[in-house]
Amino acid sequence: MSTPALSELSPAWIAAIDGYLDWRRLEQLSAQSIHLRGYHLRRFAYESELPDPWQVTFSDLTGWLSEHTWGKETLASVVASLRTFYAWGVMAGHLASSPGAHLPRHGRQIGRPNPIPEQQYQDALRTTTDPRVHLAIRLAGDLGLRRAEIAAVHRDHLAHDGTGWLLTIMGKGSRERIIPISERLTTDLQAHIDEHGANGWAFPAPGGTRPLTAHWLGTLMARVLPADFTAHKLRHRALTRVYNASKDILLTSALAGHASVRTTQAYYVKPDYSAMRAVIEEIAS
Repeated sequence: MSTPALSELSPAWIAAIDGYLDWRRLEQLSAQSIHLRGYHLRRFAYESELPDPWQVTFSDLTGWLSEHTWGKETLASVVASLRTFYAWGVMAGHLASSPGAHLPRHGRQIGRPNPIPEQQYQDALRTTTDPRVHLAIRLAGDLGLRRAEIAAVHRDHLAHDGTGWLLTIMGKGSRERIIPISERLTTDLQAHIDEHGANGWAFPAPGGTRPLTAHWLGTLMARVLPADFTAHKLRHRALTRVYNASKDILLTSALAGHASVRTTQAYYVKPDYSAMRAVIEEIAS
């Protein structure tokens, strides 16, 4: 269904959702996560037709959830939105106890890292005629940047510390991280900004006063990638290659900007099956 607008909801729901999302912004939740939490709550409010969020019961929540055939990841995300919304409601004094407190916690599934194959990565670089896309693919595939991080790259984010070039990344939740960038990629990035940038932005939107949106940059990249691969799979490529070269999960996680190495291990780094196979062959009886 289309996303219900706030104007379609009762004043009580509008005020409650606004207050909850303000709280999540203070926690520096990413803009994408803020949008997703708001969508879940608007959808529940609209479909349940319950006018007052603070009169909702545990049965109301479970009844609505059971009406849908959710995938495991989607169900976990929706439940998290409801649980945190009503936990905030208790903290804000809107109700004494949370009707979402006993909703089942759904652990995230172990991911299947799927880095783009090397030949297809090189094919995408070779065939694209858009210099923005060529550079964006390299920033994702070599450094593991997210599309929003790529879109926000600015000349001022480059610095030299005496031993090499560094790039400051504006990451999720407004968190910054600083990573090394190769001499070659730095040279190409600076040349790209000189020729195609505006006001220091590497990927300026029309008018040049701000960068392209992450969504549009991702769309441009997807046009030259194989159908089964998104821009995010370029990030899988970079992190898998970094880990396989370094065997250092802490280094790889720091490059990725992950708060936990468990995220890096579970979702981004594909095991080196050739190395694993060599060991298995060696120890085979």
